[in-house]
Amino acid sequence: MSGKKANKKHEPDAETMMQQMLDGMREHARRAEIQLEKRLWRSVQLPCSLADALNSLTKYELDKIRQHMGLAHVSALKKAALVEALAKGIEIFFETLLMELDQKRLKMIEDVVTHSNAGH
Repeated sequence: MSGKKANKKHEPDAETMMQQMLDGMREHARRAEIQLEKRLWRSVQLPCSLADALNSLTKYELDKIRQHMGLAHVSALKKAALVEALAKGIEIFFETLLMELDQKRLKMIEDVVTHSNAGH
């Protein structure tokens, strides 16, 4: 019996084992977060073009952008051609967005003028 008690003193208790496991998991999560930040916050040489910035992304990331934009018939392109297609698509998207914003702003101004003249 005394031999069994002596062995139990050297065995970590359940609480200690759980704490060690949690510490290991925290350290693993910390390392994974550092790796993710390194991947997400790549350094970019300035000045750079949209194509330069897109070229720094992985093919998988470019495909996700393509899917989000809904670009059809470009899924089979190699990375360089996909970057070119995305750059063109993004430029068109922003031109359209800016025109819509300008039209909305113009409409808002027209509404303000119309409503302010209505009382006079």
